[in-house]
Amino acid sequence: MAELKVRRPNRASTSRPRVLVEPSDYFLRNFGDMAMLQSAVERLQTLLPDAAIEVLTEDPQALARLCPSAIPIAEKRRFFSLKHGYLRSSLHGLLPSRLADRVFRRIPRAIASWLDDRLRERSQFAKCLRHADALVLGGMGGITDYFGDFAEGLLKSLELAIVLNRPVVLVGQGLGPLENPRLRSLAAAILPRVELIGLREKRAGPALLGSLGVDVARIDVTGDDAVEIAYDMRIEKLGSGIGVNLRRATYSGVTAELASRIGQAIQGFATARNAALIPLPIQHGYDSDIESLRSIMPHQADEIDVAEAISSPSGLVRQVQRCRLVITGSYHAGVFALANGIPVVGIAASAYYVDKFEGLADMFGKSCRVWSPDGADSTEQLRRAADELWESAERTRSQLLASAERQIASCRATYAKIAALVMSSRGVGARTAEG
Repeated sequence: MAELKVRRPNRASTSRPRVLVEPSDYFLRNFGDMAMLQSAVERLQTLLPDAAIEVLTEDPQALARLCPSAIPIAEKRRFFSLKHGYLRSSLHGLLPSRLADRVFRRIPRAIASWLDDRLRERSQFAKCLRHADALVLGGMGGITDYFGDFAEGLLKSLELAIVLNRPVVLVGQGLGPLENPRLRSLAAAILPRVELIGLREKRAGPALLGSLGVDVARIDVTGDDAVEIAYDMRIEKLGSGIGVNLRRATYSGVTAELASRIGQAIQGFATARNAALIPLPIQHGYDSDIESLRSIMPHQADEIDVAEAISSPSGLVRQVQRCRLVITGSYHAGVFALANGIPVVGIAASAYYVDKFEGLADMFGKSCRVWSPDGADSTEQLRRAADELWESAERTRSQLLASAERQIASCRATYAKIAALVMSSRGVGARTAEG
């Protein structure tokens, strides 16, 4: 990317602080992503009470319901522009796709490059960055081979902020797997230049960042940003049900045959324990968990209908609190459970979910088990893990809650650094941000 000539003014006396937040979910249809965003906005607003917290979104109304103090910023076409160039993106906005590509190919390369730089400088995203005191990349598992186009767009967004001389911070990150040479090269060129990276796990993330050239002094291990929201809602006693989630998607590795096996094993375990199955849908809309749950819980249609009507992360946490054990293919159903002292079996049928659940287990301990469908007796291993966690649930609850408390403290310390960084970038002492 060509360097832009930018003068960074001291705006301390001329305007309120402004923080631009890049969320994981622009449509706010995933309760885990929503909880991480809600936590980030609330923490930033508490530490920087006068700040304007701006959030990129495709659904301003949903953002207003989730984070009333946040200011919505339009998201449209930015990733296409960052990946393919602002000139080509502009042409696609004016002409049919094939004609736009034909016109683009006819423009001399030098002229196209000059026009692309000018359009990039004048883009809505660049304007937002110029007015921001920091760009915060919210909690997510997006920088990975499994979401290559999305990861490339994210990294190029960070790069543009760096070129514009704006502080860049990442929070609540689950990174990798990252083996794609193009993505690794891009990450190695950009991530060492960000101010601070908060990781939600310490098993794989720090080593990956080290291999990309990131200084260890710029890395904090905080746990997931959603832990505090779930922990703050905790109740005194465990529930009596078995929470269930199943993620059917290309990145989860869960096939129809595997889903059937998992469903039979869970139904059998519930019958043996005389326990109700509690559906825990995290993802709605694209790759919705609802249909996956219907396929493995055919006799719980009424329960699933009730769960489908849940409209907020807090509502889903209340659903989790009905459980003594959670068996889940969604990472954040596990986060919500563990932060409430409820043991978890995580279904890991792809390298992406192995990283997610192994990292979560490393943060919370033995009451988070990772189950892989490999092997002839894998279904029996699932039943055995569920049995053990069910029996030990009362004894291990205090340990899980203590783990949540440690992660919350680490997360708060990292956000205090972010607030200090914002105030420092404005030429104001950090004490105001931390006070």
